[in-house]
Amino acid sequence: MTRKAANTFERMRVLPLRLRLAHLTALIRREGCGSARAEALAVRLRDQLAALAEDENRAV
Repeated sequence: MTRKAANTFERMRVLPLRLRLAHLTALIRREGCGSARAEALAVRLRDQLAALAEDENRAV
């Protein structure tokens, strides 16, 4: 992972979870199909979606 990508993830950490999801989705759309950065962002998005599902399961 590049330093720029790591900094982006650190800055997003302070955002509420739903805003992080929207931001990650927008970043993925900007990247070229099959790029390494898009893949890294997709992995991060899957992690965040799993965290959202866990939060919703705890609330029930």
